[in-house]
Amino acid sequence: MQKIKFYILFLLSIISQGLFSQTAVRDCWLAMPQRVCPYLTIVERSEMLRMYEAGDSSVIKNKLFGSSKIDVLTDDYAKIFLSESSVMEMKLFVDSIGTQWLCLVSTVMLPQPDSSVSLFTSDWQNERVLPIGNLPINWFVDTSKLSDEEQVTGIAKLWFPKSFRAQLHDDSSLVTLTPIVHFPYSFTGKTEEESNKATITELLKPDSIRLEDCFSWDGF
Repeated sequence: MQKIKFYILFLLSIISQGLFSQTAVRDCWLAMPQRVCPYLTIVERSEMLRMYEAGDSSVIKNKLFGSSKIDVLTDDYAKIFLSESSVMEMKLFVDSIGTQWLCLVSTVMLPQPDSSVSLFTSDWQNERVLPIGNLPINWFVDTSKLSDEEQVTGIAKLWFPKSFRAQLHDDSSLVTLTPIVHFPYSFTGKTEEESNKATITELLKPDSIRLEDCFSWDGF
């Protein structure tokens, strides 16, 4: 009986060590390098966290003379408004070999949303940038519905420069990518470019990347 009790306690200790060894997003927020968020110091980030966890408003003044606040914070997800036009999201996940990674999405909302997506180990090392700007057009446009290759080429020429709104989710490990298309031409009549503009707008759709699959994706 004593031996069984010993083994149970031993297993519980291993399980608890595994649980407590995982980093939470709040820890990543506090340990964030200054270069990642240059206009919020560790003191200001700590104060925002203290106020949020106390149930108070977490709004503080940042170094750009604007306001920053924590909007959502869970064990593995955070959404922070760094300013009126800048949003940061963080999501923790574990890869197939048990390494804990942090996905960081930074989005500037004006004049149109434009995001960058980076991966770090949970101690802010081994940075990898997800090259979403290099994704091919057929990721987001169903080119099989286009009439010919010439139309595909016309649409590809219009879609420049490419930018994306990336969004993380607190209830899944997906990165949702919504393409933002910039049309450099002025459309005044029923031209080929105008036709392509209408086509690409109709065919555009968000796509998703599962964080666990990032390491087998061609971008890496």
